[in-house]
Amino acid sequence: MISNETKQEVLNWIADGCDWDSGTMLYSVHGKNQALLKNIAGKKSTQLGKLTYELCKSVGLDYHKLKSTNVIVEVKPEFRKPVTMTVTINQMKVTTVDNNPLTDMPETIETPRIEEYPSVIRRVIAEYAESFQERSKTHRIMCEMPDGNSQALKTKRAQLFDIVKSLSDRLQLLFDVQEVYKKTGFVPTEAEIWPAPKENPKTELPDDVEQLRKMKKNQQSANTKDQSLLDYQSEKQGTVKRPMPAGPKRMKLENRIKARLKMIEEIDYKLLKP
Repeated sequence: MISNETKQEVLNWIADGCDWDSGTMLYSVHGKNQALLKNIAGKKSTQLGKLTYELCKSVGLDYHKLKSTNVIVEVKPEFRKPVTMTVTINQMKVTTVDNNPLTDMPETIETPRIEEYPSVIRRVIAEYAESFQERSKTHRIMCEMPDGNSQALKTKRAQLFDIVKSLSDRLQLLFDVQEVYKKTGFVPTEAEIWPAPKENPKTELPDDVEQLRKMKKNQQSANTKDQSLLDYQSEKQGTVKRPMPAGPKRMKLENRIKARLKMIEEIDYKLLKP
């Protein structure tokens, strides 16, 4: 039985404007015909309506009723109206006008004389390009997954969906920063775009030796899994290494490993104390 939360998730997607990438991610998790994704791949200009219809059908929503009540609105390119967009950076609201709000973010970024841009903007452009490629690759992996609705496939699709959503949110921020810079010349600080990671509260180590050894073993096991993800892009070690490319996901894993190694060192020190 389809939950109300699942239906609401699709309704929220419709209310947010039926973004193509988010829609295909949703269908990969909740859709009943996984071959559909392969058939419509790369056809978002002509197949968005079909994707919306199939997604509604898969979760038990009445597409025709939603359309008749204007919950689903088909907007033709020639009738698009400018939309005022307000972006908040450093507690300062900057308002811009998007003359074509329904278009996707550009596949490539035009960077004439990029060496003349401020260093922060150059770094934003570089991260945007890298993250866009990572999102495209993850989306492609998901579309090429075998058909089926086994629990293992659903779990894997959900994991890929979370990765794409996280990258999409980051891309939107980087895109907004570039747009504001182009229109106003405003340059945020590095700390605003790349804030320092929050330090986790220090864990109080127990005095019991057995508990310390168990904690150490758990930290080592978790590091083994993360290291395997870095080396093979899988929790299980393969025969041929497939190193995870540089990017936000790799950085997150490397930071987790460093934090665990530090805790293991503290545990060892306590175990050696008389």
